[in-house]
Amino acid sequence: MDAAHEIDFHTIFFDEGQIIKNHNSKTHRAARKLKATCHWIVSGTPILDKTQELFAYAGILRIPEVTTLKKFEEEFMTSSDQAEAKIQTIMNAVTINRRPENMLFGGNIGPLS
Repeated sequence: MDAAHEIDFHTIFFDEGQIIKNHNSKTHRAARKLKATCHWIVSGTPILDKTQELFAYAGILRIPEVTTLKKFEEEFMTSSDQAEAKIQTIMNAVTINRRPENMLFGGNIGPLS
């Protein structure tokens, strides 16, 4: 085990979070093993291309309802209004979406390009 996995961090920031969206990758598995009280994933890239990517992010963020891929698929990957509502509930709880018209320090954030 890597020395970083022995440390109990307070907060871990994963910048460019899209690099950990593949739950089968070595990078994701290593990131998931890191121990911390608080986990943040930061990305300027759209968060989801496929619903299954939410499983990878949820694992990093320690969302309790998302413990195994099988459970995730049963709960969230059905084509039902209930599954869609559950996904939206999680997304609303764990994401902050900033747009150019949003305010920061009393002024608009400005163009994103």
